[in-house]
Amino acid sequence: MAIFSKQSSAEPHEIREIINAIVDPDTQQTLEESGSIHSVDVKGNDVLVYLNLVQPLFMAAQTIDRACTEAIVAKYPDLKPRVYVQERGISEKTGSLAGVKNLIAISSGKGGVGKSTVAANLAVELSLMGAKVGLIDADIHGPSIPLLFGVQDEQLPAKKMEDGSLRGYPIVKHGVHIASGSNPDDLT
Repeated sequence: MAIFSKQSSAEPHEIREIINAIVDPDTQQTLEESGSIHSVDVKGNDVLVYLNLVQPLFMAAQTIDRACTEAIVAKYPDLKPRVYVQERGISEKTGSLAGVKNLIAISSGKGGVGKSTVAANLAVELSLMGAKVGLIDADIHGPSIPLLFGVQDEQLPAKKMEDGSLRGYPIVKHGVHIASGSNPDDLT
């Protein structure tokens, strides 16, 4: 009597086909659609999956790692997948956020909880750490950020462009580029 064992090894293209349909919870695109699968290596029962994901990575990476591992093991139970995730910048950025690597939003549904203070301190600390930092105060009810930085009496410099539009430039204080949509005269 011959004993047949189920072949547990798979080809890299077969692994790629299995994980192509996994959806990145941040971008809502499949790994195939986003071009996130860098490479797949199969060495015996070890499967090495290399992914390039857009940031932020922490939660998405864990979710995608788990989904890839479960999908591979469901088809090939004897395989031992390992998923390696590398951060990829977003190269398709255009318009007003072109060149912005990271964006941090401080918000709350309630007033007076310290959003501006947290944002100002975080911006200064990131600047001290060497980051190029811009801070936009979009609070229409009061210019908290200009007050915190002591620039409440300054106006944003602006330049008229060739097409007739105005381009504003931020005020720089403590290494932070500051822009406020509020009028300091509104604060009474």
